[in-house]
Amino acid sequence: LNYDEPWGKMQPVRHALGGLLLKRGLVEEAEEVYREDLRRLPKNPWSIKGLMRCLKERLQGADSRTTTTMDHSPCCSAKTVSPILEQKLS
Repeated sequence: LNYDEPWGKMQPVRHALGGLLLKRGLVEEAEEVYREDLRRLPKNPWSIKGLMRCLKERLQGADSRTTTTMDHSPCCSAKTVSPILEQKLS
């Protein structure tokens, strides 16, 4: 008798929703989904990664709207963003 609870192929809906919203260009809505997931499950690596993608997308969008070019790569790399997120979440 095979018993599996919760069922083996359970997939969190919030991660898929956030990814779909981000793929469609709805960055603010995707960010909201990931932030809500982090309120429920702090330090969830999938939500942290999704939130980082949202923040990176927002930075790139802001860069494309500015008239001057600035190099934001040191401030938005995973090495600097992850510790900041961890501090906020702890």
